Amino acid sequence: MYCKKSIVYAIALVLFSVGCIQYSTNFDLQKNEYNKNVDKTYNETPLLITDFINSANYKIIPRIFEYENIKITYPQIIMANEEKQNIINMIIWKEMNNMLLYFPERDELTLEITYEIKVMSDRLLSIIYTGVGFVQGAAGPLIIFFTTNINIITGERIVLSDVLNINDEFIELLKSDYILYSILNLDLRKFIKEIISRENFSIRLKNADNSKYIGTIYKSEIFTYFTNNGLGISIGGLGRGAGSHVELEIG
Repeated sequence: MYCKKSIVYAIALVLFSVGCIQYSTNFDLQKNEYNKNVDKTYNETPLLITDFINSANYKIIPRIFEYENIKITYPQIIMANEEKQNIINMIIWKEMNNMLLYFPERDELTLEITYEIKVMSDRLLSIIYTGVGFVQGAAGPLIIFFTTNINIITGERIVLSDVLNINDEFIELLKSDYILYSILNLDLRKFIKEIISRENFSIRLKNADNSKYIGTIYKSEIFTYFTNNGLGISIGGLGRGAGSHVELEIG
């Protein structure tokens, strides 16, 4: 029962939390500063009406970021409130750009990423990005999975610690068979339980969704997303043998 109550509480916090956003209008690929000239399609590609996703008060269109061998398809929103539209689109852009911190050396990088909208409502937008990156000389491909969650009402990004109390009860829930039932490989399930039981896992959870830590010793490699029924958690850094990451859903 406490699982469902936790999710209801989390969604309530997401929908009704209040805050403010500070953002810069100068963001560049190489220096983490915004530069619209880098994104070829941002200025040049016309709006694709056929790509709209129906919604009550805003629309979503895909944009394509291309830089040498990097190609990332990401969403942008269109709404009547242009100021809020620009704030939200800036959040999406900056989150997408932060993901490139996974690859400090980009000269020999081939990367393709696309997105999926998990929840789109008047109050919440939840986006997941998936893709594959190749670096010359690496042992194999890097599986990419990261997310962006936005409170549409306030125009703020949402992270896991905003909506859930990261405590022992929640960690016990994550490593229970109730949550891990979808992992059919019992050895992999045991491995995930061991990771969740590690002393530093609560710190990783508290740093979840903070893309600014990518490429640093504080990186969490845990990203969350919302579904129509609850919350999804991706635990990364598992190694190629374990599939790089695993997705758990609480509903």
